[in-house]
Amino acid sequence: KKKKKKNKPWFTPSCASLRRKINHLAAEFSKCPWKLGIRHAYFSNLKAYKKMIKTERKLFKERQWNNLYKLSKTNPQKFWKELKLQRQENNDKPDDNNNIS
Repeated sequence: KKKKKKNKPWFTPSCASLRRKINHLAAEFSKCPWKLGIRHAYFSNLKAYKKMIKTERKLFKERQWNNLYKLSKTNPQKFWKELKLQRQENNDKPDDNNNIS
């Protein structure tokens, strides 16, 4: 039985399409690593993908904080609900430090 991956809310369709493109280029690159055109296309797209992910994640967090700030000024009850929900989401993430023996 396959586990369903939890979707990242900041992962946009443009991120998904670039990821598919990188996977396709990776397959070509693994077949012909000596071809400079494929090598250049793969690494330049990989760099663009990493930059896009970093930017999207930053924008998402910025929007979340702005939303919380607005809620704190307009609707404190909803603000505390949102804050509690975000804390629970952060606590649900696996902690890598627990695996150290």
